[in-house]
Amino acid sequence: MGVFAITGLLSGVSGVLLASRIMSGTPTVAQGFELEVIAAVVIGGTSFSGGVGSIWGTLVGVMFIGVIINGMTLMNVPVYTQYIVRGALIFAAVLANKLQEKHS
Repeated sequence: MGVFAITGLLSGVSGVLLASRIMSGTPTVAQGFELEVIAAVVIGGTSFSGGVGSIWGTLVGVMFIGVIINGMTLMNVPVYTQYIVRGALIFAAVLANKLQEKHS
């Protein structure tokens, strides 16, 4: 129950920070962020099947996804192409994870 309370608190803080950043309270403003979060966690080494991972791996995954997304934005890559690249990154990370689990 404590984890859910902490998650709720941090979600509220992130909502306030995001609303102050865009100076608006639109409920759909963070739509699509879940794909970035899943990609960062999977690239960071967290397993889908067992939930095994580390905070440091997740931090590296977040930084990697942030650099990729920021670079594509600065290069004016269309949004739909960015989604394809993110999906390909998730697919590659899950495939690598499954191959690693199979050989372990």
